[in-house]
Amino acid sequence: MKKSLLLITLSFLTFGNDAVAEPPASFSEFRKGMLDDYNKFRKSVLDDYDRFLEAAWRDYEQFKGEDRYSTPKPKTAPVKPVDITPVDQPVPAPEKPAKPKPWRKPPAPTPPSQPTQPSPTSPTSPTRPPEAKAPTSLPPAKSPGFSFPYYSIELNVTDSPLTLDRQLKSTKDYARQWREFADADAKSVIPALKELAEEHSFNDYLTFEMVRAYVNSRYSKADPTARVALQHYLLANMGYDVRIAVGDNTIPLLLVPFRQHVYARPFLKLDNHKYYVFQPEGMTLDPACRIATCQLPSDADLGAPVDLHLSGLNIPVKMKPFALSYNGIELKGEVNENIFPFLYRYPQMDMTDFAESTVNADLRADLVAQLKSQLEGLPRREAVDKLLQFTQSAFEYATDGDFHGFEKPYFLEEILYYPKCDCEDRSIFYTYMLWNVLGVENHLIAYPGHESAAVRLDEDIKGTSYDYDGARFYISDPTFIGSRSGMCMPSFVKTQPKIDHIYK
Repeated sequence: MKKSLLLITLSFLTFGNDAVAEPPASFSEFRKGMLDDYNKFRKSVLDDYDRFLEAAWRDYEQFKGEDRYSTPKPKTAPVKPVDITPVDQPVPAPEKPAKPKPWRKPPAPTPPSQPTQPSPTSPTSPTRPPEAKAPTSLPPAKSPGFSFPYYSIELNVTDSPLTLDRQLKSTKDYARQWREFADADAKSVIPALKELAEEHSFNDYLTFEMVRAYVNSRYSKADPTARVALQHYLLANMGYDVRIAVGDNTIPLLLVPFRQHVYARPFLKLDNHKYYVFQPEGMTLDPACRIATCQLPSDADLGAPVDLHLSGLNIPVKMKPFALSYNGIELKGEVNENIFPFLYRYPQMDMTDFAESTVNADLRADLVAQLKSQLEGLPRREAVDKLLQFTQSAFEYATDGDFHGFEKPYFLEEILYYPKCDCEDRSIFYTYMLWNVLGVENHLIAYPGHESAAVRLDEDIKGTSYDYDGARFYISDPTFIGSRSGMCMPSFVKTQPKIDHIYK
Protein backbone atom coordinates (compact mmCIF):
# COMPACT_ATOMS: atom_id res chain seq x y z
CA MET A 1 0.00 0.00 0.00
CA LYS A 2 2.87 2.34 0.76
CA LYS A 3 4.11 1.81 -2.77
CA SER A 4 0.69 2.66 -4.20
CA LEU A 5 0.42 5.86 -2.18
CA LEU A 6 3.95 6.82 -3.25
CA LEU A 7 3.03 6.33 -6.88
CA ILE A 8 -0.08 8.45 -6.42
CA THR A 9 1.91 11.16 -4.68
CA LEU A 10 4.52 11.22 -7.44
CA SER A 11 1.82 11.45 -10.08
CA PHE A 12 0.40 14.54 -8.40
CA LEU A 13 3.84 16.13 -8.14
CA THR A 14 4.27 15.61 -11.87
CA PHE A 15 0.83 16.99 -12.55
CA GLY A 16 1.60 20.05 -10.44
CA ASN A 17 4.80 20.78 -12.40
CA ASP A 18 3.01 20.54 -15.74
CA ALA A 19 -0.02 22.61 -14.83
CA VAL A 20 1.08 25.32 -12.44
CA ALA A 21 -0.59 27.94 -14.60
CA GLU A 22 -3.99 26.25 -14.26
CA PRO A 23 -4.53 25.07 -10.68
CA PRO A 24 -7.73 23.22 -9.75
CA ALA A 25 -10.66 25.61 -9.63
CA SER A 26 -11.86 24.38 -6.24
CA PHE A 27 -11.08 22.03 -3.38
CA SER A 28 -13.75 19.61 -4.61
CA GLU A 29 -12.11 19.43 -8.05
CA PHE A 30 -8.72 18.87 -6.42
CA ARG A 31 -10.12 16.06 -4.30
CA LYS A 32 -11.94 14.57 -7.30
CA GLY A 33 -8.63 14.52 -9.17
CA MET A 34 -6.99 12.64 -6.33
CA LEU A 35 -9.81 10.10 -6.13
CA ASP A 36 -9.87 9.64 -9.91
CA ASP A 37 -6.17 8.86 -9.89
CA TYR A 38 -6.59 6.51 -6.94
CA ASN A 39 -9.48 4.72 -8.67
CA LYS A 40 -7.41 4.28 -11.84
CA PHE A 41 -4.75 2.59 -9.72
CA ARG A 42 -7.27 0.30 -8.05
CA LYS A 43 -8.98 -0.42 -11.38
CA SER A 44 -6.01 -2.55 -12.39
CA VAL A 45 -6.83 -4.92 -9.51
CA LEU A 46 -10.49 -5.13 -10.51
CA ASP A 47 -9.59 -5.67 -14.16
CA ASP A 48 -7.63 -8.77 -13.13
CA TYR A 49 -10.18 -10.02 -10.61
CA ASP A 50 -11.53 -12.66 -12.95
CA ARG A 51 -8.06 -14.27 -13.09
CA PHE A 52 -8.01 -14.54 -9.29
CA LEU A 53 -11.49 -16.06 -9.34
CA GLU A 54 -10.43 -18.57 -11.98
CA ALA A 55 -7.38 -19.77 -10.04
CA ALA A 56 -7.55 -22.44 -7.35
CA TRP A 57 -9.47 -21.36 -4.25
CA ARG A 58 -8.07 -22.02 -0.79
CA ASP A 59 -9.97 -23.50 2.13
CA TYR A 60 -10.11 -21.54 5.38
CA GLU A 61 -11.25 -22.48 8.85
CA GLN A 62 -14.45 -20.83 9.99
CA PHE A 63 -14.44 -19.36 13.50
CA LYS A 64 -17.52 -19.13 15.68
CA GLY A 65 -18.73 -15.60 16.39
CA GLU A 66 -17.52 -14.17 19.69
CA ASP A 67 -19.94 -13.73 22.58
CA ARG A 68 -20.10 -10.24 24.02
CA TYR A 69 -20.71 -11.47 27.56
CA SER A 70 -19.37 -14.66 29.11
CA THR A 71 -21.32 -13.97 32.32
CA PRO A 72 -25.14 -14.01 32.10
CA LYS A 73 -27.07 -10.84 32.92
CA PRO A 74 -29.51 -10.83 35.85
CA LYS A 75 -33.03 -11.89 34.89
CA THR A 76 -34.49 -8.99 36.90
CA ALA A 77 -33.09 -5.57 37.63
CA PRO A 78 -31.29 -5.57 41.00
CA VAL A 79 -32.89 -3.34 43.66
CA LYS A 80 -30.93 -1.49 46.32
CA PRO A 81 -31.51 -2.99 49.77
CA VAL A 82 -33.32 -0.58 52.07
CA ASP A 83 -30.60 -0.68 54.75
CA ILE A 84 -27.57 -0.28 52.48
CA THR A 85 -25.18 2.44 53.65
CA PRO A 86 -22.54 3.82 51.29
CA VAL A 87 -18.99 3.38 52.55
CA ASP A 88 -15.71 4.54 51.05
CA GLN A 89 -14.66 1.74 48.75
CA PRO A 90 -11.87 2.61 46.32
CA VAL A 91 -11.36 0.19 43.43
CA PRO A 92 -8.34 -0.09 41.13
CA ALA A 93 -8.39 2.57 38.42
CA PRO A 94 -9.48 1.22 35.03
CA GLU A 95 -6.96 1.18 32.23
CA LYS A 96 -7.31 3.73 29.46
CA PRO A 97 -9.30 2.37 26.52
CA ALA A 98 -7.11 0.96 23.79
CA LYS A 99 -7.20 2.89 20.53
CA PRO A 100 -8.35 0.75 17.60
CA LYS A 101 -5.63 -0.24 15.19
CA PRO A 102 -6.00 1.36 11.77
CA TRP A 103 -6.96 -0.88 8.88
CA ARG A 104 -4.00 -1.78 6.75
CA LYS A 105 -5.43 -0.17 3.61
CA PRO A 106 -7.21 3.20 3.80
CA PRO A 107 -10.08 3.58 1.32
CA ALA A 108 -8.43 6.47 -0.55
CA PRO A 109 -5.60 8.97 -0.16
CA THR A 110 -6.81 11.97 1.80
CA PRO A 111 -5.84 15.59 1.06
CA PRO A 112 -3.86 17.38 3.81
CA SER A 113 -6.95 19.17 5.09
CA GLN A 114 -10.66 19.02 4.47
CA PRO A 115 -13.51 21.31 5.41
CA THR A 116 -15.64 20.03 8.26
CA GLN A 117 -18.72 18.28 6.99
CA PRO A 118 -21.89 18.69 9.06
CA SER A 119 -23.45 15.52 10.41
CA PRO A 120 -26.67 14.63 8.61
CA THR A 121 -29.81 15.10 10.68
CA SER A 122 -33.33 14.33 9.99
CA PRO A 123 -36.11 10.08 14.29
CA THR A 124 -46.55 3.61 23.09
CA SER A 125 -43.99 0.87 22.02
CA PRO A 126 -44.51 -2.50 20.38
CA THR A 127 -44.75 -5.54 22.57
CA ARG A 128 -42.52 -7.47 20.20
CA PRO A 129 -39.72 -6.66 17.75
CA PRO A 130 -40.82 -4.76 14.62
CA GLU A 131 -42.41 -6.84 11.90
CA ALA A 132 -42.08 -6.21 8.22
CA LYS A 133 -44.73 -3.72 7.14
CA ALA A 134 -45.96 -2.46 3.82
CA PRO A 135 -43.22 -0.29 2.33
CA THR A 136 -43.60 3.45 2.63
CA SER A 137 -43.27 4.82 -0.89
CA LEU A 138 -40.91 7.60 -1.77
CA PRO A 139 -41.91 10.40 -4.17
CA PRO A 140 -42.09 9.14 -7.78
CA ALA A 141 -38.74 8.86 -9.55
CA LYS A 142 -37.90 11.46 -12.15
CA SER A 143 -37.65 8.67 -14.72
CA PRO A 144 -39.08 5.14 -14.76
CA GLY A 145 -37.00 2.70 -12.79
CA PHE A 146 -37.08 -0.46 -10.74
CA SER A 147 -38.68 -0.26 -7.29
CA PHE A 148 -37.60 -2.63 -4.55
CA PRO A 149 -38.40 -2.97 -0.84
CA TYR A 150 -35.66 -2.16 1.62
CA TYR A 151 -36.62 -2.83 5.23
CA SER A 152 -39.60 -0.54 5.95
CA ILE A 153 -39.33 1.67 2.86
CA GLU A 154 -39.30 1.37 -0.92
CA LEU A 155 -36.47 2.55 -3.14
CA ASN A 156 -36.41 3.24 -6.86
CA VAL A 157 -33.36 2.87 -9.08
CA THR A 158 -32.86 3.34 -12.80
CA ASP A 159 -30.88 0.41 -14.22
CA SER A 160 -30.32 -1.82 -17.23
CA PRO A 161 -31.47 -5.39 -16.50
CA LEU A 162 -28.90 -8.18 -16.77
CA THR A 163 -29.28 -11.85 -17.62
CA LEU A 164 -28.52 -14.21 -14.72
CA ASP A 165 -29.63 -17.57 -16.03
CA ARG A 166 -27.48 -20.31 -14.52
CA GLN A 167 -26.05 -21.79 -11.35
CA LEU A 168 -22.34 -21.20 -10.75
CA LYS A 169 -20.64 -24.47 -9.84
CA SER A 170 -16.91 -23.91 -10.26
CA THR A 171 -14.21 -21.27 -9.99
CA LYS A 172 -14.31 -20.97 -13.79
CA ASP A 173 -18.04 -20.23 -13.59
CA TYR A 174 -17.44 -17.40 -11.12
CA ALA A 175 -14.65 -15.99 -13.29
CA ARG A 176 -16.81 -16.23 -16.43
CA GLN A 177 -19.68 -14.50 -14.62
CA TRP A 178 -17.39 -11.63 -13.56
CA ARG A 179 -16.34 -11.14 -17.21
CA GLU A 180 -19.96 -11.21 -18.35
CA PHE A 181 -20.86 -8.54 -15.80
CA ALA A 182 -17.99 -6.41 -17.07
CA ASP A 183 -19.00 -6.92 -20.71
CA ALA A 184 -22.63 -6.02 -19.91
CA ASP A 185 -21.49 -2.93 -18.00
CA ALA A 186 -23.19 -4.19 -14.82
CA LYS A 187 -21.55 -1.44 -12.83
CA SER A 188 -23.54 1.23 -14.71
CA VAL A 189 -26.13 0.98 -11.91
CA ILE A 190 -23.57 1.96 -9.26
CA PRO A 191 -24.00 5.76 -9.56
CA ALA A 192 -27.76 5.34 -9.02
CA LEU A 193 -27.18 3.12 -5.99
CA LYS A 194 -24.68 5.58 -4.55
CA GLU A 195 -27.14 8.40 -5.09
CA LEU A 196 -29.78 6.49 -3.13
CA ALA A 197 -27.31 5.87 -0.30
CA GLU A 198 -26.35 9.53 -0.19
CA GLU A 199 -29.96 10.72 -0.32
CA HIS A 200 -30.91 8.60 2.68
CA SER A 201 -27.62 9.01 4.60
CA PHE A 202 -26.91 5.29 4.52
CA ASN A 203 -23.53 4.39 5.96
CA ASP A 204 -21.30 1.67 4.48
CA TYR A 205 -23.20 -1.16 6.14
CA LEU A 206 -26.66 0.02 5.12
CA THR A 207 -25.31 0.59 1.61
CA PHE A 208 -23.99 -2.99 1.62
CA GLU A 209 -27.41 -4.24 2.72
CA MET A 210 -29.14 -2.03 0.13
CA VAL A 211 -27.07 -3.57 -2.69
CA ARG A 212 -28.02 -7.04 -1.48
CA ALA A 213 -31.71 -6.07 -1.28
CA TYR A 214 -31.63 -4.59 -4.80
CA VAL A 215 -30.02 -7.69 -6.37
CA ASN A 216 -32.26 -10.13 -4.47
CA SER A 217 -35.38 -8.27 -5.57
CA ARG A 218 -34.33 -7.44 -9.14
CA TYR A 219 -33.13 -10.99 -9.82
CA SER A 220 -35.37 -12.94 -7.45
CA LYS A 221 -35.69 -15.87 -9.88
CA ALA A 222 -31.93 -16.20 -10.44
CA ASP A 223 -29.89 -18.86 -8.69
CA PRO A 224 -28.41 -17.66 -5.36
CA THR A 225 -24.89 -18.23 -6.67
CA ALA A 226 -25.46 -15.75 -9.51
CA ARG A 227 -27.13 -13.21 -7.21
CA VAL A 228 -24.24 -13.31 -4.73
CA ALA A 229 -21.78 -13.04 -7.62
CA LEU A 230 -23.52 -9.84 -8.78
CA GLN A 231 -23.60 -8.45 -5.23
CA HIS A 232 -19.88 -9.09 -5.00
CA TYR A 233 -19.19 -7.49 -8.39
CA LEU A 234 -21.12 -4.33 -7.49
CA LEU A 235 -19.66 -3.98 -3.99
CA ALA A 236 -16.09 -4.53 -5.19
CA ASN A 237 -16.59 -1.88 -7.87
CA MET A 238 -18.05 0.47 -5.25
CA GLY A 239 -14.70 0.35 -3.45
CA TYR A 240 -15.34 -2.23 -0.71
CA ASP A 241 -13.03 -5.11 0.15
CA VAL A 242 -15.90 -7.60 0.06
CA ARG A 243 -14.86 -11.12 -1.03
CA ILE A 244 -16.88 -13.96 -2.52
CA ALA A 245 -16.64 -17.46 -1.08
CA VAL A 246 -18.34 -20.85 -1.03
CA GLY A 247 -19.27 -23.01 1.94
CA ASP A 248 -20.02 -26.72 1.76
CA ASN A 249 -19.14 -26.45 -1.96
CA THR A 250 -22.61 -25.08 -2.72
CA ILE A 251 -23.62 -22.13 -0.54
CA PRO A 252 -22.43 -18.79 -1.97
CA LEU A 253 -21.11 -16.36 0.66
CA LEU A 254 -19.90 -12.80 1.03
CA LEU A 255 -16.94 -12.16 3.33
CA VAL A 256 -17.05 -8.69 4.85
CA PRO A 257 -14.35 -6.91 6.87
CA PHE A 258 -15.58 -4.25 9.31
CA ARG A 259 -13.76 -1.26 10.74
CA GLN A 260 -15.32 -2.14 14.09
CA HIS A 261 -15.01 -5.25 16.23
CA VAL A 262 -18.12 -7.42 15.69
CA TYR A 263 -19.64 -10.11 17.90
CA ALA A 264 -21.99 -13.05 17.32
CA ARG A 265 -21.11 -13.57 13.64
CA PRO A 266 -18.77 -16.28 12.27
CA PHE A 267 -15.62 -15.11 10.52
CA LEU A 268 -12.48 -16.17 8.66
CA LYS A 269 -9.00 -14.80 9.05
CA LEU A 270 -7.50 -13.58 5.77
CA ASP A 271 -4.15 -11.78 5.83
CA ASN A 272 -4.54 -11.61 9.63
CA HIS A 273 -7.83 -9.68 9.37
CA LYS A 274 -11.33 -10.87 10.23
CA TYR A 275 -13.79 -11.30 7.37
CA TYR A 276 -17.33 -11.92 8.61
CA VAL A 277 -19.57 -14.43 6.83
CA PHE A 278 -22.88 -13.48 5.18
CA GLN A 279 -24.95 -16.19 3.52
CA PRO A 280 -28.09 -15.72 1.37
CA GLU A 281 -31.33 -15.35 3.28
CA GLY A 282 -32.95 -18.71 3.95
CA MET A 283 -29.73 -20.70 3.59
CA THR A 284 -28.12 -22.38 6.60
CA LEU A 285 -24.35 -22.75 6.79
CA ASP A 286 -22.83 -25.56 8.83
CA PRO A 287 -20.81 -23.76 11.53
CA ALA A 288 -18.17 -26.50 11.35
CA CYS A 289 -17.64 -26.36 7.60
CA ARG A 290 -14.57 -24.89 5.97
CA ILE A 291 -14.97 -22.04 3.52
CA ALA A 292 -13.19 -21.62 0.18
CA THR A 293 -12.31 -18.28 -1.38
CA CYS A 294 -9.89 -17.04 -4.01
CA GLN A 295 -6.50 -15.70 -3.02
CA LEU A 296 -5.77 -12.05 -3.79
CA PRO A 297 -2.36 -10.35 -3.73
CA SER A 298 -1.77 -9.07 -0.19
CA ASP A 299 0.16 -6.03 -1.38
CA ALA A 300 -2.62 -4.80 -3.70
CA ASP A 301 -5.25 -2.27 -2.72
CA LEU A 302 -8.33 -4.45 -2.42
CA GLY A 303 -10.70 -1.75 -1.20
CA ALA A 304 -12.04 -0.50 2.11
CA PRO A 305 -13.58 -2.34 5.05
CA VAL A 306 -17.23 -1.63 5.82
CA ASP A 307 -17.81 1.09 8.42
CA LEU A 308 -20.66 0.45 10.89
CA HIS A 309 -20.61 3.94 12.42
CA LEU A 310 -23.95 5.76 12.05
CA SER A 311 -24.21 9.53 11.75
CA GLY A 312 -27.88 9.92 10.85
CA LEU A 313 -30.62 8.43 8.70
CA ASN A 314 -32.88 10.30 6.29
CA ILE A 315 -35.80 8.06 5.45
CA PRO A 316 -39.57 8.53 5.02
CA VAL A 317 -41.35 9.05 8.32
CA LYS A 318 -44.06 7.15 10.13
CA MET A 319 -44.27 8.73 13.54
CA LYS A 320 -45.14 7.01 16.80
CA PRO A 321 -45.47 8.87 20.12
CA PHE A 322 -43.60 7.99 23.31
CA ALA A 323 -44.01 9.24 26.87
CA LEU A 324 -41.79 8.50 29.87
CA SER A 325 -42.01 9.86 33.39
CA TYR A 326 -40.64 9.32 36.88
CA ASN A 327 -40.25 11.47 39.98
CA GLY A 328 -41.13 14.77 38.35
CA ILE A 329 -39.24 14.24 35.08
CA GLU A 330 -41.14 13.72 31.83
CA LEU A 331 -39.98 13.01 28.29
CA LYS A 332 -42.45 13.17 25.41
CA GLY A 333 -42.06 13.09 21.68
CA GLU A 334 -42.26 10.98 18.56
CA VAL A 335 -39.97 8.46 16.94
CA ASN A 336 -39.85 7.45 13.28
CA GLU A 337 -41.09 3.86 13.22
CA ASN A 338 -39.48 3.27 9.83
CA ILE A 339 -36.01 3.51 11.37
CA PHE A 340 -36.13 0.53 13.68
CA PRO A 341 -36.28 -2.37 11.19
CA PHE A 342 -32.97 -1.01 9.79
CA LEU A 343 -31.40 -1.37 13.23
CA TYR A 344 -33.05 -4.52 14.52
CA ARG A 345 -30.43 -7.01 13.29
CA TYR A 346 -27.59 -4.51 13.16
CA PRO A 347 -24.20 -6.16 13.82
CA GLN A 348 -23.18 -6.20 17.46
CA MET A 349 -20.29 -3.78 17.98
CA ASP A 350 -18.31 -2.65 21.01
CA MET A 351 -20.32 -0.39 23.29
CA THR A 352 -18.22 2.65 22.43
CA ASP A 353 -19.36 2.30 18.80
CA PHE A 354 -22.99 2.42 19.88
CA ALA A 355 -22.21 5.42 22.08
CA GLU A 356 -20.45 7.27 19.24
CA SER A 357 -23.17 6.65 16.64
CA THR A 358 -26.16 8.91 16.07
CA VAL A 359 -29.39 7.77 14.42
CA ASN A 360 -31.45 10.97 14.71
CA ALA A 361 -29.71 14.16 15.84
CA ASP A 362 -32.94 16.21 15.92
CA LEU A 363 -34.62 13.77 18.29
CA ARG A 364 -31.58 13.81 20.58
CA ALA A 365 -31.52 17.59 20.63
CA ASP A 366 -35.18 17.62 21.67
CA LEU A 367 -34.55 15.12 24.49
CA VAL A 368 -31.61 17.18 25.75
CA ALA A 369 -33.69 20.39 25.69
CA GLN A 370 -36.53 18.75 27.64
CA LEU A 371 -34.21 17.39 30.33
CA LYS A 372 -32.28 20.64 30.63
CA SER A 373 -35.46 22.58 31.30
CA GLN A 374 -36.41 20.17 34.10
CA LEU A 375 -33.00 19.81 35.76
CA GLU A 376 -31.63 23.35 35.46
CA GLY A 377 -31.06 25.14 38.74
CA LEU A 378 -30.56 21.98 40.78
CA PRO A 379 -27.26 21.41 42.60
CA ARG A 380 -24.93 19.29 40.48
CA ARG A 381 -25.09 16.13 42.57
CA GLU A 382 -28.88 16.36 42.99
CA ALA A 383 -29.33 16.75 39.22
CA VAL A 384 -27.06 13.77 38.56
CA ASP A 385 -28.98 11.54 40.95
CA LYS A 386 -32.37 12.70 39.68
CA LEU A 387 -31.35 11.84 36.12
CA LEU A 388 -29.93 8.53 37.42
CA GLN A 389 -33.15 7.51 39.15
CA PHE A 390 -35.26 8.57 36.15
CA THR A 391 -33.18 6.22 33.98
CA GLN A 392 -33.50 3.44 36.56
CA SER A 393 -37.29 3.60 36.81
CA ALA A 394 -38.77 5.15 33.66
CA PHE A 395 -37.80 2.11 31.58
CA GLU A 396 -38.95 -1.47 32.15
CA TYR A 397 -36.14 -4.03 32.50
CA ALA A 398 -35.72 -7.26 30.54
CA THR A 399 -32.65 -9.03 29.21
CA ASP A 400 -32.20 -9.13 25.44
CA GLY A 401 -32.44 -12.91 25.52
CA ASP A 402 -35.83 -12.82 27.23
CA PHE A 403 -37.28 -10.00 25.13
CA HIS A 404 -35.62 -10.27 21.70
CA GLY A 405 -34.32 -13.82 21.78
CA PHE A 406 -30.74 -12.72 21.09
CA GLU A 407 -28.22 -10.16 22.35
CA LYS A 408 -29.26 -6.75 21.02
CA PRO A 409 -27.59 -3.57 22.28
CA TYR A 410 -29.65 -0.47 21.48
CA PHE A 411 -28.64 2.72 19.79
CA LEU A 412 -29.89 5.49 22.08
CA GLU A 413 -33.02 6.12 19.99
CA GLU A 414 -34.17 2.50 20.33
CA ILE A 415 -34.75 2.79 24.06
CA LEU A 416 -37.65 5.14 23.22
CA TYR A 417 -39.29 2.58 20.94
CA TYR A 418 -39.05 -0.79 22.67
CA PRO A 419 -40.98 -1.24 25.93
CA LYS A 420 -38.11 -3.10 27.63
CA CYS A 421 -34.35 -2.65 27.86
CA ASP A 422 -31.38 -3.87 29.85
CA CYS A 423 -28.19 -2.55 31.43
CA GLU A 424 -26.22 -1.47 28.35
CA ASP A 425 -29.22 0.36 26.85
CA ARG A 426 -29.79 2.36 30.05
CA SER A 427 -26.07 3.09 30.36
CA ILE A 428 -25.88 4.39 26.76
CA PHE A 429 -28.84 6.71 27.46
CA TYR A 430 -27.64 7.84 30.89
CA THR A 431 -24.03 8.63 30.02
CA TYR A 432 -25.07 10.57 26.90
CA MET A 433 -27.53 12.67 28.89
CA LEU A 434 -25.09 13.23 31.77
CA TRP A 435 -22.70 14.91 29.36
CA ASN A 436 -25.10 16.63 26.97
CA VAL A 437 -27.67 17.78 29.53
CA LEU A 438 -25.57 18.43 32.64
CA GLY A 439 -22.06 18.73 31.18
CA VAL A 440 -20.84 16.14 33.69
CA GLU A 441 -17.74 14.18 32.71
CA ASN A 442 -18.42 10.45 32.92
CA HIS A 443 -17.40 6.98 31.81
CA LEU A 444 -19.42 4.21 30.23
CA ILE A 445 -17.98 1.17 32.03
CA ALA A 446 -18.25 -2.61 31.84
CA TYR A 447 -18.20 -5.34 34.48
CA PRO A 448 -18.46 -9.06 33.69
CA GLY A 449 -21.97 -9.41 32.22
CA HIS A 450 -22.98 -5.87 33.15
CA GLU A 451 -22.76 -2.33 31.74
CA SER A 452 -22.76 0.66 34.06
CA ALA A 453 -21.45 4.20 34.46
CA ALA A 454 -19.10 6.27 36.59
CA VAL A 455 -19.52 10.00 37.12
CA ARG A 456 -16.96 12.63 38.04
CA LEU A 457 -17.94 14.46 41.21
CA ASP A 458 -15.62 17.14 42.55
CA GLU A 459 -17.13 16.91 46.04
CA ASP A 460 -16.08 14.05 48.32
CA ILE A 461 -18.88 11.60 49.05
CA LYS A 462 -18.92 8.14 50.55
CA GLY A 463 -19.14 5.38 48.01
CA THR A 464 -17.41 3.14 45.49
CA SER A 465 -15.05 5.14 43.31
CA TYR A 466 -11.76 5.20 41.42
CA ASP A 467 -9.16 7.79 40.46
CA TYR A 468 -8.69 8.51 36.77
CA ASP A 469 -6.42 11.21 35.33
CA GLY A 470 -6.36 13.05 38.65
CA ALA A 471 -10.15 13.10 39.13
CA ARG A 472 -12.46 11.00 41.30
CA PHE A 473 -15.19 8.97 39.54
CA TYR A 474 -18.08 7.43 41.48
CA ILE A 475 -20.03 4.39 40.32
CA SER A 476 -23.47 5.57 39.18
CA ASP A 477 -25.49 2.57 38.04
CA PRO A 478 -28.68 3.11 35.97
CA THR A 479 -29.75 -0.53 36.49
CA PHE A 480 -29.30 -0.71 40.29
CA ILE A 481 -32.83 0.42 41.13
CA GLY A 482 -33.04 3.00 43.90
CA SER A 483 -29.30 3.58 44.18
CA ARG A 484 -27.55 6.94 44.14
CA SER A 485 -24.13 7.86 42.77
CA GLY A 486 -21.45 6.11 44.81
CA MET A 487 -23.57 2.99 45.34
CA CYS A 488 -22.31 -0.08 43.49
CA MET A 489 -24.00 -3.46 43.11
CA PRO A 490 -22.58 -5.61 45.92
CA SER A 491 -21.31 -8.23 43.45
CA PHE A 492 -19.06 -5.63 41.74
CA VAL A 493 -17.99 -3.50 44.67
CA LYS A 494 -14.39 -4.78 44.56
CA THR A 495 -14.20 -5.35 40.80
CA GLN A 496 -12.04 -3.20 38.54
CA PRO A 497 -14.27 -1.97 35.70
CA LYS A 498 -13.28 -1.54 32.08
CA ILE A 499 -13.88 1.82 30.40
CA ASP A 500 -15.87 1.47 27.18
CA HIS A 501 -16.35 5.18 26.40
CA ILE A 502 -15.37 8.54 27.87
CA TYR A 503 -17.51 11.68 27.82
CA LYS A 504 -15.20 14.60 28.44
